Amino acid sequence: MTYFAFTSLSTVGFGDYYPKNNFERLACTLIIFMGNIVFGLIISSFKEMMDELKDFMYDHDDAENLNAFFNLI
Repeated sequence: MTYFAFTSLSTVGFGDYYPKNNFERLACTLIIFMGNIVFGLIISSFKEMMDELKDFMYDHDDAENLNAFFNLI
């Protein structure tokens, strides 16, 4: 089941293992659904980290510009 979950969540889906009855289909559907939720949370966290880095770099650039301005005066 782990192999099937990994290949399905990675969108490879070789087809060598597949659900054969309704219980297995339901279990695999839930695994894929939960995998998509976890993937979305990971991508959301990554986006938040990139936004914080962008804000930090923006603030840092303003400080350098202000320092250059005062040095010019």
